Amino acid sequence: MGHILEETDILFYLTNLAMTNVQRHLRAASSGTRVTVVYWKRPGVDFPCDLSDRILTIPVQAAFFNRSAAGRMIAFMIFALKSWRLLRRARGAKKVYVNYLDVLGVASLAYWKTRVAFIYSVADLSPVQYGRRRRLNAMVSRAEKWLLRKVRYLILTSPFFWSEYYSKIYSGRWHLIENLPEANVWEKFQRKEKSGNCVIGYIGWIRECRPVACLFAAVAQLRAEGYDISVFFAGFGPEEAEVKAMAKGRNDILFYGPYAYEQDIANLYGRVDMVFAVYDATVANSRILMPHRFYEAVICGLPVMAASGTKLAERVESLGVGYTVDCLSTEQMKAALMSHLTRDSYAARITASLAAVDKSVYFYDQYDSTLSEIFAIATRKDDVQ
Repeated sequence: MGHILEETDILFYLTNLAMTNVQRHLRAASSGTRVTVVYWKRPGVDFPCDLSDRILTIPVQAAFFNRSAAGRMIAFMIFALKSWRLLRRARGAKKVYVNYLDVLGVASLAYWKTRVAFIYSVADLSPVQYGRRRRLNAMVSRAEKWLLRKVRYLILTSPFFWSEYYSKIYSGRWHLIENLPEANVWEKFQRKEKSGNCVIGYIGWIRECRPVACLFAAVAQLRAEGYDISVFFAGFGPEEAEVKAMAKGRNDILFYGPYAYEQDIANLYGRVDMVFAVYDATVANSRILMPHRFYEAVICGLPVMAASGTKLAERVESLGVGYTVDCLSTEQMKAALMSHLTRDSYAARITASLAAVDKSVYFYDQYDSTLSEIFAIATRKDDVQ
């Protein structure tokens, strides 16, 4: 890339690797501006965004511990200390993009006396923000409210993040940019043949392994009964190791690994027959998020399995495009899979509903003008705080 850190226009400061929404924001930001990414390097995982000719990426090496809250906190502090000097070198940046509360805190301190516009993109609410520990949640919300004073653009992927949380602590501008698919990426999508092995797809951020354990049990039971069915994972995430441990020794569970969205996503969905989007409904955030795999499944005409008691399940039921199950019920998951395998009357109604969906309203391209505004370099005094 043809710029150095000190010449950065827009700085992306990421506590994890770039998921789908961040990859899209990077593409939008890097059109005509000098973009630098400072991110926490995960061992053995490459940065999943092929924009090396347009952006400057700077990995920060720090140990990554995911098995305990204390371990994660220590590891993050090491990352923050190592990346602090990089942030100060890029203090001439016009805009700073962060994707989690922790990096918002660090960046706010680094740029406290600098006139910089913050872009805060929220794809999840952590348990310390929105959960069952009321005192801790209240304390974190107060801290976040204070940090939000630096935020010029708040980007949310679910409308319920606003109604349930941010409307109570933020009075500035916010933009709903849902995890919709991009039209051009799906032009090469070819649906998998229905004959032969039935593949259940889990594509995206791997987390909340309890529902996955129930899926594995349901698939094992169906295979024991003679059904040809398997599970296919693509992506990575905080509970990837646990999921792989559960799958050890099973040849009916496959892992693709991290993927580059634009190049790989259509082919990945072309390998599956149904999309697994069952999140742990006992986790507060999981009840209100709207994951990208729901929209991608609808675009591809693939049935979705979602957890009952969630906003996602309400959407699935209203459109009639899939199955809703108790997130920890092996029996309900097995029944849903059996419906699909035997192509019963309920499965036929789902197929008809998917065919009737107006897919044009589910494409990401409708946000192009909004993203252009967010990532435009400020030329007026009122464009920065």
